[in-house]
Amino acid sequence: VKADYYIFAVGSSSFTEKILGIKYESLSDVLLTNKAFVYPLEFTNKRQQFHPYTVAKTMKCGWRWITPTWSRIGTGYVFSDRHITPEKALEEFLNDIGDNTITPRLIDFSPRYSKKTFYDNFCLLGMANGFLEPLDAPGLTSTIQALRELSVIFNEKYYLNDLESSHFYVEKSNEEMIFQYKFWASFILTQYKTSQRNDTDFWVDHKNVEYDYYNYLMDGMKMPTQNETLLRNRDMLY
Repeated sequence: VKADYYIFAVGSSSFTEKILGIKYESLSDVLLTNKAFVYPLEFTNKRQQFHPYTVAKTMKCGWRWITPTWSRIGTGYVFSDRHITPEKALEEFLNDIGDNTITPRLIDFSPRYSKKTFYDNFCLLGMANGFLEPLDAPGLTSTIQALRELSVIFNEKYYLNDLESSHFYVEKSNEEMIFQYKFWASFILTQYKTSQRNDTDFWVDHKNVEYDYYNYLMDGMKMPTQNETLLRNRDMLY
């Protein structure tokens, strides 16, 4: 298909690496989970089990989400296979559900983000651009931000009429997307670090994770005046 511009939203497949040669920045040392068992549960008592929010429940080597929809209960166990085998994780998951007859599906993933979202004649959206963890609400936010950046590139006619301005804004947009992924990785890391659970190596190891951008944000919270100035200056770039 011949076109002026291409948008790749092919999920986390190997297409982007093998065909497009996209390079990714790994976050596997920041967010330690890399597998998830998932299963759609049937309601047994919808009036009691239905609630308009997601429960995030700590498990031995990760956490379980419980998300009722109108037709079912979406649930899964996100875990680190460096701390527990899939067999043991499945056993823990089934025991927590209270049903050993179901067969959850195992999903592999790698926390990472693309070193560049926007190129001269194409861009990456969604999981093709980056992925942090299942139930990835920050991923939706990052996708929306990428669409906003793309909208400016086209609506301001940078791409069509001013190649120099286009290159300038493309680089600024790439910086913005890297900021998005680093920020949300730090946001997720904060939840692991502030959890009171420390009864397994997984929780101890996650509390001991060192991440430069996380430290940068924490330092900024201790210096509100300087942080406000930093954010104000950053916003002026866009």
